[in-house]
Amino acid sequence: MAGDATLALKMPALRNKAVRNTAVTRAMAKDEESTAGISKKVARTSQACKTLGRWGFWGQLVLSTVSAVILVFSFLFKGITKVRHAASSNLHRYSRRRPTGSLG
Repeated sequence: MAGDATLALKMPALRNKAVRNTAVTRAMAKDEESTAGISKKVARTSQACKTLGRWGFWGQLVLSTVSAVILVFSFLFKGITKVRHAASSNLHRYSRRRPTGSLG
C-alpha cells in the first residue's frame, strides 16, 4: 500500500488521479450528508402527514356520525314539533292585531 502512495506522488498522472479520487470521495460524502438531511426532513414531513391524516379521518368520522344522528332524530320525532290544527287556529286567532282605538 505504501508503495502505491509513493508511486502516485512520483508520477503526476497518478497523483492527479488520486487527488481527483479524494475530491470525488469528499463530494460524495458531502452529498450523502445533504441527502441524509433531506431524507430526515422527508421522513419528518411524512410522519406529520400521517398524523394529520389520522386526525382528519377520525374527525370526519365523528362529525358525520353526529350529523347522521341528528338527521335520524329529526325524521323520527317530526310529529312532535308539528302544531295540531286546533292549536294552530287558536294561535292565528290571537296573533291577529285588533284595532285599539276608533278610526273615525
